[in-house]
Amino acid sequence: MICLVSLLGQFGLMIYADHKAEIQANIAMATLILNLVSDCSTLCEAYIGLAVNGTLRKALFSMLFKRASVSHQEIP
Repeated sequence: MICLVSLLGQFGLMIYADHKAEIQANIAMATLILNLVSDCSTLCEAYIGLAVNGTLRKALFSMLFKRASVSHQEIP
């Protein structure tokens, strides 16, 4: 999914670069294309952040629960 969103962003930038003169003549179209590219980029970063956050959360909980079980075993 991340690659698909990034690919859509790249297509938007390619369209903007290929038709720059035509797009800049119409301010509404230029704004729309740049907003779409920006939104796709932000969405891509959000998905990456969620994936990294999930990995870090799992690692943290596994460390906390392992330490908690070890500390309970040490107490008589």
